[in-house]
This record gives sequence, C-alpha cells and structure tokens, in this order.
Amino acid sequence: MEMGQEYSKKALVIRQVKLPAFDMNRAASYANYANSLINEGEYDNAIRYMTAARGIWVRMPDESKVYTALAQIALGRTYALKGAFGQATELFQEAKRVLVKRRDKGLLVV
Repeated sequence: MEMGQEYSKKALVIRQVKLPAFDMNRAASYANYANSLINEGEYDNAIRYMTAARGIWVRMPDESKVYTALAQIALGRTYALKGAFGQATELFQEAKRVLVKRRDKGLLVV
C-alpha cells in the first residue's frame, strides 16, 4: 500500500505543476491519493484531498456530476470509518440524489 500512496503523491505533485487548478485530471489525482490515504487509515488527510477533488468536479459540466457523487461516496465512507455517521449519511444521500438523476442518462445506479 505504501508504494501506491507514494506513486499517487508523485503523480499529484506533477499534475499540480502542469495542469490548471480546475482540471479533471488534477481532480482524479487528488481522488487517487485520497483513496490511498483511506487505505492507510489516514482519514483526515484523505478527507482533505477528496474534498479538493470534489471541489473541482462540482464545477464541471453536467456529464461529470457522477464524479462528484463518487467523491461524496468516498467521503461518506471515510467519515463512517471515523465514526462520524451523521456526516457519512448526509454525503451518501447527496450522492444518491445525483446518481438517481443520472440514471435516466444511462447510469445504472439505484
């Protein structure tokens, strides 16, 4: 796991230098790094990076809203792992609202 976290961090640093602040690929790097932090139990740092990813994806066109919802699910999972079930539930419900709207556009989520 540590190697994955190290690789994700290196990719993130490169993308922070080369990509605009609100680039989809930059957001993906934040999310990848956050997921590696979740796996290592570094929940507070994971929340910071996943929140950054969500902040980029929420600004993207409608087709990208699914990424916002997926980030909310990851954040909800992280809060649940921390024992903050109220925050987790709220994030899961927000994600569900987005995904249900997308269901009519070919995304199979209930």
